[in-house]
Amino acid sequence: MVEETRLVANKLCMGRVTLKPEEPPMPLDAGFAPCLRLLQAVAQRYPEAGLVPLRDEMPWVGFRLAEILPLRLEVRQALLEMNDGRMPLQILLDFMRRQRLA
Repeated sequence: MVEETRLVANKLCMGRVTLKPEEPPMPLDAGFAPCLRLLQAVAQRYPEAGLVPLRDEMPWVGFRLAEILPLRLEVRQALLEMNDGRMPLQILLDFMRRQRLA
């Protein structure tokens, strides 16, 4: 979270942030298997994407999908800021279904 920002003499924007605590590992629910399958397909086709090794944990899968799917920046940011490992995946799974990706 951005706590404070300021513009310094050379026009560089500086700030103070508080890091978001890392979420504990949560096994991926079977209902979110299409999310992991999409990541597996992307990892296989685009090894340079840095998705390997894949992890079948809810927060990790949700964060990786939020990074690679074609989302508006404000949507991507909102997903990455969520503190619930299940909610971003549910939103992303709904998006994938609407786009016929799952």
